[in-house]
Amino acid sequence: MTFDLPSENVFIILRRAFRSDRPKEFTFPVAFSKDLRQISVLGCVIRLIPPHSSSQNDAYTFHSQNMIEASAATGGTSNSEMSFFSQDIKYADHTNDDSTWEDWYRTEFSPNCSYLLAIRGHMAPGSYKSFYKEWQLTIHQDESQPHEQPNFQYLAQHSTKAVGSIDGSFIFHPFEPVLAISRLGNVILWFFAAQRG
Repeated sequence: MTFDLPSENVFIILRRAFRSDRPKEFTFPVAFSKDLRQISVLGCVIRLIPPHSSSQNDAYTFHSQNMIEASAATGGTSNSEMSFFSQDIKYADHTNDDSTWEDWYRTEFSPNCSYLLAIRGHMAPGSYKSFYKEWQLTIHQDESQPHEQPNFQYLAQHSTKAVGSIDGSFIFHPFEPVLAISRLGNVILWFFAAQRG
């Protein structure tokens, strides 16, 4: 089974690599859901659908959702609060005051696979420069059924400063719509479902 990622999604990573000090490295995050039936890669959510029978002739199928807000294609204005991550974010050039940051991001599924967390920041996570920098957290909720095309929609957004690795700083509650955020020895609980509307 193969899946062709949209070219505009791949272009974001290529542009970021070409403008970095390591132009031959194309690093990007990949997230797997706990049931291993959903994958988040380069702004796409891919859902594997098992065959209806145990026959060897039946194969897995998949549905996908492209979560990149391509404002250039629609001619509209990008809404940064509701976008997964946008095409129109430029790379930071410290010699030019008019430039803006291109965001690094990380994604993570909740244990029950109902929510998808996108973590955005001004630089690659895990570096000493990213210590206690502000991160933008966006939660998307899946409004589809398990065997349908994924339909993750914007639910809530929050900004925070985190310390340490991304893996240890943001953790979903096992079954409630709550995200634990670690900050300088303290743990903050974000009840993101209460933010709807």
